[in-house]
Amino acid sequence: MTAVQTDWWYPDWEPRLEGAVDGHTQAWIYAPADSPLHDWLAGRYAPINNHEFDGWRLSGWDTR
Repeated sequence: MTAVQTDWWYPDWEPRLEGAVDGHTQAWIYAPADSPLHDWLAGRYAPINNHEFDGWRLSGWDTR
């Protein structure tokens, strides 16, 4: 499990998310439904599953 913050006061989150995904066959993100983390993965990998829970989303991605 890796936490990747997207708040403005953290360093750029894209390289951190890319590093967290590297070397794994799947990535699962639990974040607010409008989080850019979901969109970043959607632009690069095939979806496995997607569930919404009161404004939060659990999204799974095939990162092979």
